[in-house]
Amino acid sequence: MFAQRFRQILPGASANSASRANLQTVRRYAVKSRVDLLNSIYRPAFANLKTESPEYVDLARSGRVWENFFQPGNIEPYLQAQSDLKQTLTSIDELKEWYQENNKAKTTILRALVPEYAHQSTSLEQNPLHIGDSVVIFDELEKLLFGNIDSLDVMSTSEVSKLALPTPEKLLPGKNANQVAELRNHIFVSRYMTEAALKNPGTTSISVADINQLSMMILRGTDAETLYAFNWGERKHIGEYRSTPIAVKSNPMRIFPYPQEISACMHRYIEWRDRNHTDKILHPIILATHLSTYFLKIHPFLDGNGRLGRVLLADYLIRQGYLPVVFVNLAREDYLKMISDAQDGKPDDLCTIVVIYLGESAYDSDLAMDFLSFGQYRNMNDMIRNAIGRLLRRPWFERTWVIQEVDMAKSAKVVCGTKFAPWSSLSRRRREDALTAASRALSNLSASEAFMDVFRHNRSVRKGAL
Repeated sequence: MFAQRFRQILPGASANSASRANLQTVRRYAVKSRVDLLNSIYRPAFANLKTESPEYVDLARSGRVWENFFQPGNIEPYLQAQSDLKQTLTSIDELKEWYQENNKAKTTILRALVPEYAHQSTSLEQNPLHIGDSVVIFDELEKLLFGNIDSLDVMSTSEVSKLALPTPEKLLPGKNANQVAELRNHIFVSRYMTEAALKNPGTTSISVADINQLSMMILRGTDAETLYAFNWGERKHIGEYRSTPIAVKSNPMRIFPYPQEISACMHRYIEWRDRNHTDKILHPIILATHLSTYFLKIHPFLDGNGRLGRVLLADYLIRQGYLPVVFVNLAREDYLKMISDAQDGKPDDLCTIVVIYLGESAYDSDLAMDFLSFGQYRNMNDMIRNAIGRLLRRPWFERTWVIQEVDMAKSAKVVCGTKFAPWSSLSRRRREDALTAASRALSNLSASEAFMDVFRHNRSVRKGAL
């Protein structure tokens, strides 16, 4: 309704004065629509209560009004997504059994993944540092910090939060200090959470107090500390819940809990997570997705919610024996839309989408991609067969976690240069051959080989960004 009204009000006026007037009209309409929605949610619940009475205060702090309206823990849409993904989830579980039998390889892979998914997560927050920068920071943290700690996996979040981190200037001289600190913090938190998850397989994840500590670790030394210092309302420190109501520009009708409601909502969020973990109705991958979007729906902190939500997603997956999700070549606007859709009860895209980037066009790759896009195999000659074979030998297929990336995708798309083809266009036999070869390669991978496989297909690395 709001989007329709927006289009009616702002039809594309070219004059600056007309545009400003239209924008002001849109803002007024957005504010009124938001206030009307808030009144429809909260007024009926509080209408018969005396302001500041014990009953009024208790209800305001309970978070029940927000929860009852928005139903953040409703698993029905996720059950539908799970049903749609039944076959691929079964395939992932078969792969998981292999990982369980090859614990050393799994540990190597998980540690090697840290700089990639930390970089991807900060990139979604518009941090412009390259994947090569992430590798450098990871290596420096290993040398200067983690290499000197023997018991990282048993340290509490409180203990870890007190560790002194290398300065941005020491890690990447000449780079923007805030950007380096953001990426450093994410790598630091992800490395710690990976070790803690490996130490505690099958568990549900961390407590509310731990989440607060992680929020502080993700934000310390960044511009967010200044944001907290100058925020209006009750003064808060990083790691503490926000003290002000918030809204998002992309959707003025997105309603988050009021500050008074956050504490109760977070405690019930943990109870919901633990209950669903025990009930085992949702597949662990689907539950991990839901617990991430549920957290983002609460939006408990002034900043860093997206990064922390993705850390919680990765942590739960690792504890259940899976690999963390790395969104391949995902644009920020597409990610935000998927999160928004999931918060509105449409989690399908967030549960399933992945884009497979094989690199730039070379030799006969265009021939292979055109043939795959056409989808007819009866007339496959030796030239086409060899072209597809060379495509399957590209470095992407040597990535150790390729199988999980693909199997999680209901609508995977293969991209090579400027050519597109659906993953399903690869014949079942060739897909199985490629994935089998990738699995076989795992058993002999050294840590350095697994680490560099992450970046073999990455253009910035090929150009020497490392």
